[in-house]
Amino acid sequence: MKRMVALAALLWLAVPGLSPADEPPPASTAPAVPPDDALESQGAVIGEIKVNVGDVFNPEDPEENRRLFLIANKLHRTTRDSVILDQLLFRSGDRYSRRLLDESERILRQDRYLYDAEIRPVRYNGNRVDVEVVTRDVWTLNVGVNLGRSGGVSSTGFQLQDTNLLGTGKSVTLAHSSNVDRTSSLFQYDDAAVLGSRVRLGAGYSDNSDGNVRHLALGRPFYSLDARWAAQMNALVADQVDTHYELGHIASGFRHQEG
Repeated sequence: MKRMVALAALLWLAVPGLSPADEPPPASTAPAVPPDDALESQGAVIGEIKVNVGDVFNPEDPEENRRLFLIANKLHRTTRDSVILDQLLFRSGDRYSRRLLDESERILRQDRYLYDAEIRPVRYNGNRVDVEVVTRDVWTLNVGVNLGRSGGVSSTGFQLQDTNLLGTGKSVTLAHSSNVDRTSSLFQYDDAAVLGSRVRLGAGYSDNSDGNVRHLALGRPFYSLDARWAAQMNALVADQVDTHYELGHIASGFRHQEG
């Protein structure tokens, strides 16, 4: 009987996963994230800010897990983390504020190259709150071609536009059209965050068979509830060859918002 008990004990120790020494230690549980009002009343500060940018098509969705959509994801350059971070109204080390998180969500949702945005606290430790910014891209490359013929006269045109060039958040448009009355070539550049700032830039040049047009827009909008001032400058210069007429116009404005 003693031999049978000893043999059973040896078999129990030899079976993988049954030895107490082989059992994994209990997983440590991180402190739960307190509610927003508790974090604010405790004076919690922002810790790590993690950006998670999703592809245009979600491979976990059966409707989008198709070869064509997966190829599109491979060809698409997702928005860079720095582009997202530059638009946030908070930084690591700032006091935690749910209002600033909500405002930052609103700012991101205004971007034409993002489908949606969500900002949430994900980890709490030592009065520091780690925050995750979750966004999803949309397809931003647009190509258009126009071919036509009427009354023995042909017309052609094409347009190439990317509203999130190489994931930078910048927009570039190239267009050309030609018909019996006019030939036109257009270049347009738009930057909603010049050098990572709140300054916006729009510049364009149109070279036409009957003249050309140049325009420039530079400004800083009321991007948040705490923004106290905004300014805008617009310049337009048009030159028409057929009438030798040149038009120049510059407009500027400044607005101040009281607290």
